[in-house]
Amino acid sequence: MLSPASPLPAPDHLSFPFALSAAAALGDFSGPQLHALLVKNALFPADHYVTTALLQLHAPRPDLARMVFDELPRREAIHYDLVIGAYARAGMAAEGLTVFRVMFEDGVAPDAVVLTTAIAACAQAGALEYGAWVHRYIERAAPGLLGDAFVGSALVSMYAKCGCLEAAVAVFDGMPERNEYVWGAMVGAFAVHGMAAEAVACLDRMAAEDGVRPDGVVVLGVLSACAHAGKVEEGLRLLREMRQRYGVAPGHEHYSCTVDMLCRVGRLEEAMRLIETMPMTPLESVWGSVLAGGCSTGAREAGRRRRRGRLRAVVQHLPGCQPQGRRAEGAEADRQPGDQEGASC
Repeated sequence: MLSPASPLPAPDHLSFPFALSAAAALGDFSGPQLHALLVKNALFPADHYVTTALLQLHAPRPDLARMVFDELPRREAIHYDLVIGAYARAGMAAEGLTVFRVMFEDGVAPDAVVLTTAIAACAQAGALEYGAWVHRYIERAAPGLLGDAFVGSALVSMYAKCGCLEAAVAVFDGMPERNEYVWGAMVGAFAVHGMAAEAVACLDRMAAEDGVRPDGVVVLGVLSACAHAGKVEEGLRLLREMRQRYGVAPGHEHYSCTVDMLCRVGRLEEAMRLIETMPMTPLESVWGSVLAGGCSTGAREAGRRRRRGRLRAVVQHLPGCQPQGRRAEGAEADRQPGDQEGASC
């Protein structure tokens, strides 16, 4: 397509965005070459769709995305959103918030998408004061967005992660409509603060108050809350009843979370029995939870029971949990990685 001898039409503002999107999807970071072609064809920074696609291509490299962003003579809301999100996904939320500030300096009003991205960056950075400022801005300049499910759920998560559960509950209670995303955020907020009983109560409240049925993600959030709060019986009951009560079939992630919950409190035998009843093949994460539980509690009996089974095969692929050196013969052969001197967990 780019060869001068090609009979095909020269690339233009219609074809380049598709090429850039394809390169981004494939992880093809030939950005400098494509960038040069865009300049050569007078498509950068003039064409909106081309510049947007170029920012998407550079999203895994926020420094390059920022360079493209800084070259734009006219920026639109989506350009700010892409760069803020690129920084946030790279764990550089503070840098993303500086781009959000530039948006105001440029006189561009943020829309719901940009605000959601900025609030998430505040949560990641632990920037409570900045997040509260964004909240006040929305109340003053765009109060209608407080009813937006994505903006509202982002505010709930931000306040919870920054340690202000009361503010998270206030935002949640003030929303005129709450869907599964908002309820999921509230469940996550309770989970972050170790309030398993409140998280479990959300499963029934969401149907009674808003006619919303929980999905697998929301149920997983409640299971995680039970695991972190040590509410083992509540978590086991939820796993048993989730299909009948909420119409959600337990998936691997639900079993994995429950196994981890049991291992956290040293109930390795129950964890092993649960694994044996799983309707799907356990992944390494499940066996890793068992191994970590055995190492942390010193309960070696479960490891001995499975020494010739699947656990050993998995252990051999887990870095940091393999014994150093060969196993001894005889009685020493009965030992699991956690039993041997020189083993690390």
